[in-house]
Amino acid sequence: MDQNEILERLIKMKNIIIKITKALRPNINGLNSTDIYVLMKIAKNEGITMTKLSEITGLSSTLITFTIDNLEKLSFVERRKGLDRRIQTLILTEKGKSLKNEIEKISKERFSEITKNMNDKEIKELIDLFDKIFEIMKKVENIE
Repeated sequence: MDQNEILERLIKMKNIIIKITKALRPNINGLNSTDIYVLMKIAKNEGITMTKLSEITGLSSTLITFTIDNLEKLSFVERRKGLDRRIQTLILTEKGKSLKNEIEKISKERFSEITKNMNDKEIKELIDLFDKIFEIMKKVENIE
């Protein structure tokens, strides 16, 4: 298999992963997939700064600001001033924590639906394969 074929298959796999990710994300009125992604990252990193959130998500600071503005307007996220008043940290509100739990529940249900015809060994192999593909895609995207 030559490099072009490998690259084509990697791109095809990336598109499949994106479709699976979208299928796992719940459709919640008022929120898009970026909003949900950012909310879940904040949930895993309570007290994170917007700069750090931009770094770990790979999203631009402009998009992070826009997304946080939306999540804050909907009362899911709160900005708090840190010790250095110029730096704001992000936390989930009670409403945000409730939404996080709902998102996790729906995502687990959808994952179960996708994998219902697979045994535990196959599911583990699938996850391991996704991990490998993810690592490869990170390397490929750093090249492009």
